[in-house]
Amino acid sequence: MLHFLSRKQRGVGGLMLLALSSALLTGCDKQPESEPSTVADIERPARIEQVQPLQSDGLVFNGTVRAAQRAELAFKVRGRVDKVLVNEGDRVQQGDLLAQLDDREFQTALGSARAEYASADADYKRGKAIYDRSQAISKSDLEKLATQRSLAANRLKEAQLALEETRLLAPFAGIVGRKLVDDFAQIGANQTLIILQNLQELEVMIQVPDKVVLQNRRDREVVARIVGLEQSFPLTLKFFATEADPVTQTYQAIFGLGEKGDAPVLPGMSAQVFVTSGESAGKQVAVPLSAVVPDNQGQQYVWKVNDESRAQRQDVAVGTLLGNKVVITQGLRAGDRIITAGVRSVHEGMPVRPMGESGE
Repeated sequence: MLHFLSRKQRGVGGLMLLALSSALLTGCDKQPESEPSTVADIERPARIEQVQPLQSDGLVFNGTVRAAQRAELAFKVRGRVDKVLVNEGDRVQQGDLLAQLDDREFQTALGSARAEYASADADYKRGKAIYDRSQAISKSDLEKLATQRSLAANRLKEAQLALEETRLLAPFAGIVGRKLVDDFAQIGANQTLIILQNLQELEVMIQVPDKVVLQNRRDREVVARIVGLEQSFPLTLKFFATEADPVTQTYQAIFGLGEKGDAPVLPGMSAQVFVTSGESAGKQVAVPLSAVVPDNQGQQYVWKVNDESRAQRQDVAVGTLLGNKVVITQGLRAGDRIITAGVRSVHEGMPVRPMGESGE
């Protein structure tokens, strides 16, 4: 009897354990049902940009930024550099002393020229007094004395100018772009010592083919995108070269760079120049390449942000590459908002907010 009861008790206990396990499993299956809605409603920060109209005619040229006002500064006389007072990147004002030659030879030459002129001037004055008083010397002799004095005066002026040329002054306010010679170096006359640039006025130089020069349409606008900067700058045509490069058969075109604000644009930077036309305004748009996502069906799409600030897939047709952007020929229009970074982690209907804004 005791043996029977123990087996029965064990059976009841097993049934109770099985019922309890089922209840626990059922509870675990039901618990996550409320979580997806909570996670899906979390607003995620995203880089959102507004699509801008494209006015490009598809003409893109590579160019180089340079200073509109620049000078290669050199001493007009040869000598030994005593000191260079500036370094690359220094800002200078007009008239500032940039470098100095050892001027001892020039001081000596100036002293000799002064003595020579003083002697020639004294001889002329003495001869003139004699001629006026008694004409004891001929007029031709007096003219020789006058010529010698004039020659001595010229040599004195040359010595003075040579001494002045031992001081290299800034012809305009600007930035020292390059320093090519160090202290105590021996240099020749007109050897470039410093390159000075005025960064207040910049220009972009490109090479264009003859067909662009022949078109020369005045309704076109030109913008430049500096490599490494996420902004564009308007350009104004300054002049075309009238003679083609003998090797490339292209013409040099110089454009003035518009207001750049605080953008760190410097001479030597690479630029992409886009020729635009008012006739095509608003017909196409361009978006960053990072915004376009390919799917496994060969379709391209972007994540568009709708009026409810939720991500919505938008299929697009892509066109020409323009630097780090691509032309969108179908699917978007100017004013649309799209996500331009982290697009792989976006899903349909995900609530988003512009990066940098605080969520509620």
